[in-house]
Amino acid sequence: MNKKIILVATVLLFGALFLIAYTGKGSTYFVFLKYVPGGDKTGHVVLMCLLSTVLSWLLSFRYLEIGRMRVYYGIIAVFVFITIEEFLQLLSPYRTFDLMDLACNYIGLALAGVIIAIYADRGKVRQNKT
Repeated sequence: MNKKIILVATVLLFGALFLIAYTGKGSTYFVFLKYVPGGDKTGHVVLMCLLSTVLSWLLSFRYLEIGRMRVYYGIIAVFVFITIEEFLQLLSPYRTFDLMDLACNYIGLALAGVIIAIYADRGKVRQNKT
């Protein structure tokens, strides 16, 4: 599949989610989350896992090696973005800063790292060290 199409779709999806959240319409559009086990927190884990996995793929699974650990640039980028975004919620009248949201975001990033590592070990991911 064309990476440009995936990139545009990802940007549109997450752009729409942030627009809904920052305009105070989240309770209207995300009402289904009350039926999901863990609700909003599960949503944070799943969305950050998805975003960081897709971004890592778009960046051809390039990584930074820290000791014996590989840290993917896609995961680093999402880590920086979501950390800044969560703290910016302190300035928004429609958002609420929540350390549990941030923790769930980080769990999603860790899950993405594990998923990528499993596929890399099986030779299903062609990685590029930079």
